[in-house]
Amino acid sequence: MIRSDQMVIACVFALYSGVAAGSFFVIGLAPFLVALALSIAIASISPRRVAIVVFIMIMAAACGNILVHSSIQSFSKESRFFDTETSGIVRVVADPEERGRYRKTILRFESCGSDQCPSRDILWQAPRISHVEAGDRLMFSCRLSMPKAFSGDFDYRMFLAKDGVGSICEQAHRAEELPRDIIGHFRSALYIPKHIFEHALEQSLPEPESGLAQGLILGGDTLSEASSEAFRRIGLTHVIAVSGYNISIIMGGCFFIGIAFGLWRHQALMMAIGIIALFVLMIGAPASAVRAGFMAAVGFLAIQAGRPIMALRALFFAGAVMTVIDPLILRYDVGFQLSFLATLGVINAASWMEWRFPEPFFGYGLLETAIMTLFAEIFVLPLIALEFETFSPIAFLANIVLLPAVPYAMGLSFLTGIVHMVLPGMQTVIAWCDYAILSFLTRSAEYIAHFSWASIDIGPVAPAVIGIWYVTLISVIIREEYRKRRDWYDQAFKIPYFQ
Repeated sequence: MIRSDQMVIACVFALYSGVAAGSFFVIGLAPFLVALALSIAIASISPRRVAIVVFIMIMAAACGNILVHSSIQSFSKESRFFDTETSGIVRVVADPEERGRYRKTILRFESCGSDQCPSRDILWQAPRISHVEAGDRLMFSCRLSMPKAFSGDFDYRMFLAKDGVGSICEQAHRAEELPRDIIGHFRSALYIPKHIFEHALEQSLPEPESGLAQGLILGGDTLSEASSEAFRRIGLTHVIAVSGYNISIIMGGCFFIGIAFGLWRHQALMMAIGIIALFVLMIGAPASAVRAGFMAAVGFLAIQAGRPIMALRALFFAGAVMTVIDPLILRYDVGFQLSFLATLGVINAASWMEWRFPEPFFGYGLLETAIMTLFAEIFVLPLIALEFETFSPIAFLANIVLLPAVPYAMGLSFLTGIVHMVLPGMQTVIAWCDYAILSFLTRSAEYIAHFSWASIDIGPVAPAVIGIWYVTLISVIIREEYRKRRDWYDQAFKIPYFQ
């Protein structure tokens, strides 16, 4: 008999399969019609429930395939605007970011002179002297172009497409600011806390510690070039991005603070989730932060419930919801893939620790950190090798040594910024403590990364090798789960011997 939760998991995997197949191959409706006919045939010789499950799985896979193809086709329609002058009124929909020689500014057409406007956002490489902000309206004119790949194996166009960007404007012919309306004031107000917080950290900490603090809390490319390269070489770039890991740390801190102030467990969880929602809004609610916040909230709730298997199901369900909202992230969003796989590794590590070490002991926390880091590295290592064509032999040791300091750095950075915002000048002691930890992280990363063998270029990796790695990993997990259940049954039904 198939349980309801097993049916849901089967449908989720079918959805993933449909989206993945549609992302890599052009599949028509014919295979799904054949599969549907087979499911009807199964219905005649199998129990009705099995036939229903097969039918629902086929429909889930078909929906996933249709979703990803619809998304790709909608972006393909943007090509009619390439190499043509497009004019009209646009709005800045995100906080502009410094990108070396230009400011990355995301625009959205509200009206234009032609019959049709681009339906997708535009990445405008605005001059660094530009002062436009989120919410501003512009009378805009530019010759749009297709995003071009930096290298032959990197699909930059689809990388931008996953965030809703369909074209690029390298040099605008006209960009005149219009009076700001109510929507503009509202969008601009969303980023005011972020800007105030950034300024507070810049005033309280020197570089590169200030950049690291901003990266830990707010994400983004805020580190100096040397520090950023060092973190990349030793496999620690995940700590300076708005990921499920960072948001989980913030959520965990809020949860335990709530418990310390006398809240019930349920009340502390709700408070932590509410603070995370405000945090995501504070940094402008970018798509990456919304996805990370949703994934962290679901996983954290399940883990706090004390059932790792529930956390595993919640993770897959959260990933399926995000995939339905934006089907392109399954293939083209490396951040989503790394965050999902790392969280999957942490959940399996928690389950393994619960089985092997049911009782805490001296040094349990250190062992738990090492095991969770090892599992996370095992899960993400193949993807890093595939996407970046590099391998860091020291990544595991660097994570073991430096990751335990990250929660303290995040907490002190948050307190430093908040105290400076409320009582300027009173954050000095906190800032000094924060500086010590941040300096330890940056100096250690730069020291470890200066060794030539800290990062090895391995060249292109065959997808078949990655497939074999994950198939083997899944097989080991299934075998360990079977052994864990067998041990549990042996203990539950053990009959004592009487002398």
